[in-house]
Amino acid sequence: MIPGRYEPKGVFFSKTVSLNVPAKYSKIVLTQGKGGKKPFGMDDWANLTITGPSGKIQKVSLDVNGSNGAKIGEQHILSNVATLEPGINKIKVDLWNEFAPSGMNASCSGIWIVVF
Repeated sequence: MIPGRYEPKGVFFSKTVSLNVPAKYSKIVLTQGKGGKKPFGMDDWANLTITGPSGKIQKVSLDVNGSNGAKIGEQHILSNVATLEPGINKIKVDLWNEFAPSGMNASCSGIWIVVF
């Protein structure tokens, strides 16, 4: 689990986690709970750097919203934008606040990475 935060503009939290990905999965999501039912939410987006067991690196952004906070699609589904390799993947998550002035509403729910 990656804890929620409330901080200023820019990268306001960074954490690297390990995720063991099975050979077959239907989807991988970022959610507010370990059950995988409710999408995570944040202001403004999450940048992920994924290093697979082979050393392949992928960089993606999730939950990107505009200056008015409008979300675009189901952006909590990691497997829609990256293909994770079977085995242990290292995932660096940088939570980014872009639009709020320094010290304002940068925030995020807790994040669970769930494999279905």
